[in-house]
Amino acid sequence: MQRVLFVDDNRRVLAALHRQLRQAPFDFMFATGAQEAIAIARQIRVDVVVSDFHMPDILGPELFALLRPLRPDAYFVLLSAKAEPSADQLQQWGVVKYFAKPWDDEKIIDFITQLGPQDNEGP
Repeated sequence: MQRVLFVDDNRRVLAALHRQLRQAPFDFMFATGAQEAIAIARQIRVDVVVSDFHMPDILGPELFALLRPLRPDAYFVLLSAKAEPSADQLQQWGVVKYFAKPWDDEKIIDFITQLGPQDNEGP
């Protein structure tokens, strides 16, 4: 089962994700910032990281750069209400998908499900 880490400084966003995606076929973890996300990734295998773009302590792509050495096989997904990065930026950051807020629950579930388990075979 996929282990998905959601990172957002807004607890209401995390609560909404938890509530709306609770029937999804993965294990969820939630972090409210970079330090908490890094601590989780150090302790638990994380297959997918879904992060907000703008957080007070860090930008999503910067967080991905810190997490990548800890979880080199993880997929990185970006959520944002403000930024709309180009395909070139997403590729440069190693982001496999971008979702605008408000998100579509089914699209997120379908996308994460299609990634499959982390067995180094890729998406």
